[in-house]
Amino acid sequence: MVDVTSSTHNAKPDSGFLGFFTSLFARRDAAFSFGILSGLTAHRIYKSLDAKSDAELARMGLKRTDIAQAAFTRAFPA
Repeated sequence: MVDVTSSTHNAKPDSGFLGFFTSLFARRDAAFSFGILSGLTAHRIYKSLDAKSDAELARMGLKRTDIAQAAFTRAFPA
């Protein structure tokens, strides 16, 4: 479990939803923040592709079953 009372955090552990996210982004761990942002990017890409019709996906060379892999690959390039 993450210690949200650490001196590197400005948010109070019981300050609700906003405090939770503030404490996440207040961390000095760049890899952790990058992971959160990459996950959000993958989610946005997934939602964008999922909103397209099958014909639109086909023009992009994708099938509906490819959406998750395409979102992950674009958000986390090798």
